[in-house]
Amino acid sequence: TAATNATAASAANFSARIRILPPGTLATRSHGCNNRARRRDPFAQPWSLRLSLVIIRPAAEVGTKSRQTRSHFQQHLRRNIAIALRRASASRTLVQDFGRVYLETDRPEAALRVLPRVFGIGNFSLVEAECAPTPEAIFAAGVQTFAERVRGRRFAVRAKRIRREGISTQLINEGLGGLLKEAGGIVDLDDPEITVTVEMATE
Repeated sequence: TAATNATAASAANFSARIRILPPGTLATRSHGCNNRARRRDPFAQPWSLRLSLVIIRPAAEVGTKSRQTRSHFQQHLRRNIAIALRRASASRTLVQDFGRVYLETDRPEAALRVLPRVFGIGNFSLVEAECAPTPEAIFAAGVQTFAERVRGRRFAVRAKRIRREGISTQLINEGLGGLLKEAGGIVDLDDPEITVTVEMATE
């Protein structure tokens, strides 16, 4: 997934994200949210397979609140996001899942422009690539999406699991990092110009 953080969106240093599809969703969903955990938002519009996905993370202090207070805040946050996108003439489907808000929109450029001004958002990421939950699929998606971008530039691969079980993050970091290095990228874990983030949310 290619992602631009609201707190660090610059032309010189950006984050790219790969969203991993849970098993069994390849034929039905383009953005791989867990059907069982999915909760429809009252301000949402119907799902579309042609829309862009943005992962939105609330401000960190939200996680310290009680469940009731947190739920109240998340509802207000989704309402504020929907209002901001409506004013930008962008479609929006908002899904709350695992402490994040998943936004599908037909105007990602408008979303990236207005989301930094929405109170309560910690950061957000625009998803640019998705694939099946296997190392081979992740490597292929990563190379196809980011090989040209990292050529001649400093980069780092950061794999993370949303749930404890799953593919080894070290395997993904080393495997995809090695392939992107072969494509001409310069590995720099301390001060990368480009960070390729692999987010694995499989069951």
